[in-house]
Amino acid sequence: MKPFLLLVGILLSPITVLPLTHPTASRPVYYTDEQLLTLAIDKNIVPKNRDKAYFEQEIEKENSVTAWIVLSREKKIATIDTLKEMFLEKEGATISNPSEYYVDVVNTVLYKRIVEGGLDSLQGLKSLFLTTALMEGDYDNGKDKVELLKEHLGEKVFEDYKKDFPEKYQYLVEMEK
Repeated sequence: MKPFLLLVGILLSPITVLPLTHPTASRPVYYTDEQLLTLAIDKNIVPKNRDKAYFEQEIEKENSVTAWIVLSREKKIATIDTLKEMFLEKEGATISNPSEYYVDVVNTVLYKRIVEGGLDSLQGLKSLFLTTALMEGDYDNGKDKVELLKEHLGEKVFEDYKKDFPEKYQYLVEMEK
């Protein structure tokens, strides 16, 4: 399976709920910051005794996913807030779901990725966040949400998304009417 398709599958499969704004949305079960960190330590993805230098080293290596794992909840929320501001400034896109929601989703995706074999093929936190916001229909730059997602995922992955997650796809279509 291609890495990006695997990301899409993992992103959607553990939390196959409709977006928060959908009238029938339910609360999924998410993995906590502590659960994610414990698993990452157990799988030797991050060291048990890490310090500020470790974090800075991961940032220098542009390993945003590993750095994310060791951040406090407050810093994760601040990171998502920063990404939202960046997309607003650079692309004129608003992302409205609470940052706390995206922290939970990112934690869950990373947890599932670690359980299923690792983080090697992830493209980074920014890409993971953008993919999530697009799939939720929460990325709003005034353009068609379905077309934005299709452009981001590519034709093949988008067709798989439509087939595997018809309710989420239909929700995006309905948003555009």
